[in-house]
Amino acid sequence: MTTTTLTIPKKPSSLLINIIVSLVLTTFLLFIDEGFYNFNWTTRLWNWVFFVIYVVSMLLGQTVTEKFILKKYNGKNKTILTSLIGIPLGLALLFIIGYSFKP
Repeated sequence: MTTTTLTIPKKPSSLLINIIVSLVLTTFLLFIDEGFYNFNWTTRLWNWVFFVIYVVSMLLGQTVTEKFILKKYNGKNKTILTSLIGIPLGLALLFIIGYSFKP
């Protein structure tokens, strides 16, 4: 008699998905804005600094959304909602912080 084991693939962690979404969206935005539809922006150091700032702000917004705003929500669309709410929240916080240091 043979036995068959069924393995269910693990769902990727929400942090990994949030990092990927932040990286892809920031890369796309820099591709169309800084690089003029190419990747020449990667040759300048300051563009990488802003790349990291934008990725971290989007990731922070997604994390805040997931941990505090959607804490009790366990629906199947939680990951999508985390990105749709968290990315604008993170960018808004970035702009608020950026404009508060204006001379």
